[in-house]
Amino acid sequence: MKVSDEVPEVLMVLEESIRDSLLELGLPPEDANIIASKAVCETAQKFGGDCVYIPRNVMFNIVRRNGILFKEYDSGVPLKALARKYSVSERRIYQIIASHNSQTRKSR
Repeated sequence: MKVSDEVPEVLMVLEESIRDSLLELGLPPEDANIIASKAVCETAQKFGGDCVYIPRNVMFNIVRRNGILFKEYDSGVPLKALARKYSVSERRIYQIIASHNSQTRKSR
């Protein structure tokens, strides 16, 4: 019997995803394997047996993109270049910048 027959698929996919991300960041394969395995074991320990809903990360990606976009704008990248790069209108770029500025003011 293979290990893959004994381990739930979701844990194997999670471990693989974490390991691949760590390798992309430049970690040595041995370290990436250890960290990914530890993260999955801790996740299984905390949530094992529970029904856990994992939403698609659409909003997370948008929030992350907007943060990066604002930093690029703040460093002097022209609006047209940002609009082209992120496939949004210049008007949307203005909205993102205004929203970021508004949130920054509220947190002060």
